[in-house]
Amino acid sequence: MILAMGGAHAASRPCMDWSCAAIEVQAAPPAVRFLLQTDPPSTHCSIGRRTSQDAWGRPQFTQLVSLDAPTTWEDTDVSLGDRPEYEIRCEFGPGRLDTTYRRALVDLWWEQPADRGVVALVVDEDSQAALAASLDRLEQDLLDDGWGVLREVVSPDDPVAVVRERLQARWEETKHRLSAALLLGAVPQPFAGHIAPDGHGEHAGAWPADTFYADLDGAWTDRQSRGAGSRGRANLPGDGRLDQSVLPGALELAVGRVDPRDLPAYAPLSPTDLLGAYLEKNHRYRTGEVRLAPRLWATNTFRGFVGDQEVMAQVQQHALRLFGQPATVGPDLVGALLDPEGWQVVMGAGPGGITSAKDVVRTKDFVVVSANAAYLGLFGSWFGDAATTDNLLRAALFGPGTVVATSWFSRPGLRNDRLAAGGTFGDMAVDSAQGGASTHFQLHGDPTLRLDPMRPPTNASLHCTPQGPRLVFEPSPDATLGHRVYRRAEDAPSWVAEERIGITPLDGPLVDASAEPGHRYVWRVVPVREKHVPAGVFVELGTGVRVAGSCP
Repeated sequence: MILAMGGAHAASRPCMDWSCAAIEVQAAPPAVRFLLQTDPPSTHCSIGRRTSQDAWGRPQFTQLVSLDAPTTWEDTDVSLGDRPEYEIRCEFGPGRLDTTYRRALVDLWWEQPADRGVVALVVDEDSQAALAASLDRLEQDLLDDGWGVLREVVSPDDPVAVVRERLQARWEETKHRLSAALLLGAVPQPFAGHIAPDGHGEHAGAWPADTFYADLDGAWTDRQSRGAGSRGRANLPGDGRLDQSVLPGALELAVGRVDPRDLPAYAPLSPTDLLGAYLEKNHRYRTGEVRLAPRLWATNTFRGFVGDQEVMAQVQQHALRLFGQPATVGPDLVGALLDPEGWQVVMGAGPGGITSAKDVVRTKDFVVVSANAAYLGLFGSWFGDAATTDNLLRAALFGPGTVVATSWFSRPGLRNDRLAAGGTFGDMAVDSAQGGASTHFQLHGDPTLRLDPMRPPTNASLHCTPQGPRLVFEPSPDATLGHRVYRRAEDAPSWVAEERIGITPLDGPLVDASAEPGHRYVWRVVPVREKHVPAGVFVELGTGVRVAGSCP
């Protein structure tokens, strides 16, 4: 039995005015047990389970039970291998303006699929030419991780509609298995709407909107005058900036952008130098060379409602959901980034400018500080619009250290249930932007990366035996459940799903007796571990190692 999503049993875990529930999963017989408690006490709570989603990607829940809180309730209508999603909704009676709710994605020894889908690498022409070797290595890393890979080379001058049309064509080509897009370099930037999500009317206008690329079948238009805007953010009919301030439909792709343009703080390094540095950092991180402590640091210089209720309430939810323990809160975010043990997640919030969050961090800090974090969430005014000079969110990707993903958080609030249970930063981006939200949410970094990558097996080789091809490898030190082997015909497109061959012992080889003589295959040996997380237990598949060949 494992405790999940803490709060009910530990006084040190703050509820911060939201519904708290300790959740336990049990294997025999299978059950999910809820221990409800709220602060302040609620009048009653209901628990629902997800049954569908609407046209905007919002999950729909069917109520299972209505309860007084605090209390305990058990869902026994589950099986091993399930992954139910619950909504816990609590009411607080007179004096409360709203009903609060929490969602929980619970793993009952659910197993991750080996097939992660297909990712499109969208690269500008100059980066494709200058960084060919690094891009090829990235493609090989993605294949090792179970992704199919397609590459799209674009011009910075291409209309954004043309780039989206190419992604739509790839989506159809892969029979809708395309699920992510990584935008590298000078990929055209969509803008949309007439919004000011940071609350500054003088900043109202069309904001960056990579959600245009993520929504492959929504109806986007460019017919309306949406206001003059400010600082170059006007949105007029036919100007290439989209009308929509709110997403017209559910998102099909997880999109992440790595854009090194217009960062003079890094001079004399060129955009090509910066992108190359990110690709090197990406490789080290996804292959497990980077090891960061599973914890969250937070620095917040906002005061009042924004600081306490909007920012810190969310931060503590993230910490409990991701790591099962409260965030470490302190005034020195830059000092925390220098901690050699690092932090898987760092979050900072404060009154902002384009290049800073006040008394939290500045663009110029990232140029020199070895920032030991994987994901960096920042919140404040102005820099949420990332298509700006020396932008804080973009700059964080390119300095020394380990930061591989950033985003503006709180508006909208981050949804990280899938990230907490072995999912990707792209999963978090899709979940955060879904549901009729504003068009402006952007992930900066690689959407295929996860929080705690496993180290792959090494030195895989193929030996022909009378029984068939024999795969030999050195096991991953992280593979607590051994290794699995997958196979694809060598001449098949990478977006064709692999075939599972079998399970090997932790340190033993595998003979593929089903391989056809003389037929060339690519085998992938994948480490497997049982992962205990705040929302249950799941079986995780890590980055593998591939070997190609045939036997007579």
